[in-house]
Amino acid sequence: MASNGFAQPPVIRLDSGEADAALAFLAGHDDVSLIWGTEGYVRLKKREVEMGRSFSEDEFEQFLSPDALRRRQGALRNTLTRWKQADLKAITERVRSYLPSNARLRATVYVVIKPRGNSFVYELAKNPAVFLYLDPEITKEEFENTIAHELHHVGLASLGDAAHQTGSSSANVRQAVKWIGAFGEGLAMLAAAGGPDIHPHLNSSPQDRARWEAGFRTVRQDMHSVEAFLLDTPSALTKT
Repeated sequence: MASNGFAQPPVIRLDSGEADAALAFLAGHDDVSLIWGTEGYVRLKKREVEMGRSFSEDEFEQFLSPDALRRRQGALRNTLTRWKQADLKAITERVRSYLPSNARLRATVYVVIKPRGNSFVYELAKNPAVFLYLDPEITKEEFENTIAHELHHVGLASLGDAAHQTGSSSANVRQAVKWIGAFGEGLAMLAAAGGPDIHPHLNSSPQDRARWEAGFRTVRQDMHSVEAFLLDTPSALTKT
C-alpha cells in the first residue's frame, strides 16, 4: 500500500468517482457526504491542505450549491462521458516511445469537479496521480493530449536522479543540469502530440495555438538567453 492509504496502480487507470458523486448530488440523487469518501476527493483534500489552502467539507458543499453550477450539470455529465472513452492504453504506448526504457509509467488519472479550475500532477515519488479539472470546454482530444503530457512527466519523474546522469560532477554542474530538466516540458509536448510532424496544439483552441506560434517565432533568441544563463551558472553559484 502507498503511504496515503491507496494502492499504487500497476498501470494507468482513470478514476472519476469524485466527479460521478458530485454530479449525482447536483442531480439530487445522492447525499453530498458520498463525495467525501471517494479516492479523488480524499487525495485532492490532502494535496490542498499540504499547499496551505483552506479546504473543508462545508466549503466544498457551498461550492456545489449555487444554481449556476447545477445548470451546468448536463454539460459536465456529457463531457465526463466523452472523457471516459479515452484510450488510455494507446496514450500510454505513445508516451513510452518518448521515455527511456527503464522509466515506469503508473498513475491514477482523477477527473474531478472542484472549486479551482487547475489540473496538476501529485505525489510523483509515492503514488503518482494526475488531477484533471472537468471542463466542458475541453474536448476528448484535448483531454487525451493533456493525459499524455502529464504521463510523460510521471515517467520522467520515476527515474529520479538517474534522469540527470550527472555522476560525480560538481555541485554547480548538478544544479545546472537540474534546471535543464525543465526542458522535459518540450519532450512532454512532443510525446503528447505523437511526433515531430504533428502540431502540438492540433486540437487546441485557436487562442492556445496562436500563443504557441507567437512563442515559437522567438525560440532561437530564447535558446541563446537560456544558454547564456546556464554558462554563467557555475560562476554565479560560486559567488553565492
